[in-house]
Amino acid sequence: MLDRVTSAAAEWTPPPPRSTSGSPARRSQSRPRQAPSVGQSEDRGHSQEFLHRHAPHSAPRAHLGGHAAASEHLRRDEGRRCDRARRDRDPGLYGVRPLARTLSVSQGKGHSLLLAKISAVMESIELWHAEYGCPPPDVRDVPAVDLGLPYRLEQLDNYPGGLVGDRTPLDWLSGRGLVGGSSLLVPHHMVHMARNLTSDWSPLGMRNGSNGLASGNNVPEATLHAVYEVLERNSLRHLTTSLDGRVNIDPASVEDPACAELIDKILDADAVFEIAMVPNRWGIACFVAYVWSHDFPVFSVGSGAHASVGVALSRAITESVQSRLTAISGTRDDLAPMYAHVQRRSGELPPVPRDLASFAEISSEGGGPEFDDVEAELAWISRRIQDFTGVEPIAVNLSTSEDFAVVKVVAPGLRFADRHVVPRPRY
Repeated sequence: MLDRVTSAAAEWTPPPPRSTSGSPARRSQSRPRQAPSVGQSEDRGHSQEFLHRHAPHSAPRAHLGGHAAASEHLRRDEGRRCDRARRDRDPGLYGVRPLARTLSVSQGKGHSLLLAKISAVMESIELWHAEYGCPPPDVRDVPAVDLGLPYRLEQLDNYPGGLVGDRTPLDWLSGRGLVGGSSLLVPHHMVHMARNLTSDWSPLGMRNGSNGLASGNNVPEATLHAVYEVLERNSLRHLTTSLDGRVNIDPASVEDPACAELIDKILDADAVFEIAMVPNRWGIACFVAYVWSHDFPVFSVGSGAHASVGVALSRAITESVQSRLTAISGTRDDLAPMYAHVQRRSGELPPVPRDLASFAEISSEGGGPEFDDVEAELAWISRRIQDFTGVEPIAVNLSTSEDFAVVKVVAPGLRFADRHVVPRPRY
């Protein structure tokens, strides 16, 4: 099924929107008492759009039809795509895998309908590789203390109070250190994602999610995407509902052409839109974006991180719109319980930030150095992680095709929130 979906993706367009002429506007005069944030879960924070620093808003080098080879791995799942956005708004789509072992629905977003289709398909492919394409363990039933690892299990992002320790027999998978290049072992359970019932024992307390799972045209590109996702989640961990050091930005001051176009679309739809830069120790740009509207009165949130300020902001904007569309359509397995709040439709819009910085000021201070090569950028950011944690990040190659790459990155020493939620301060 997926081969037919991917080969026809570039030609597929959504049906025209139904006319609403002659229909009176139906908007409640009351607004909600509070507006909880709607965001992505721990399983997919955001999908990859193959956007790199030097072509942040262009189409990917590998066209969608080129990924049709993945159909031999995915045809059992009969991947499906549905459009969730009107053609005059930011494109957002979702793909459905009925035989998924984790989330059945994968979201896609982008600056164009084609990029959104690629995003949805590739996110589905990433999850398939973690579910069905993960290789068997290289080492079985051996405790960490007997392996001479350069890290301790307590340095991994395990759940508090977990029962797994350095003397717990575990299965292990080989990965590659992103600084030294040597072969290093990581727990198989942190890479393989399968939540169906089996007779296999699952280590209690060891986190098993898609944080650090990414794809790309090749292994270095996929690994770089995965590393940036890991650093984004780590940076967001420090956000709270109090004033937490984030810098709020005036959306009207954004000069990046592609991001400014997206913001104009959101504001033209009579929505409230907020952007904030998230301080971090990595020397990269990290943003959060919130969307609120009268017809769906909760804050939907997105985030993004990258060495390029424009790419990071673009990801945050498109993900915030994606989160809103996902919540409205109900097309996700693990949506937060926000619908009772929407149904009440009472109260006032929560206060919005008043002290806003200009985007020019932020962009001159944030972001990393310029790179002409993906591998050089990956080496730079990997060394920064090692300098802070004392342990180099580790990449496990899950690729099953020469047409694209899928990688899982494990970064000992970094912590993340229990769920991928992005708090909004009470201004």
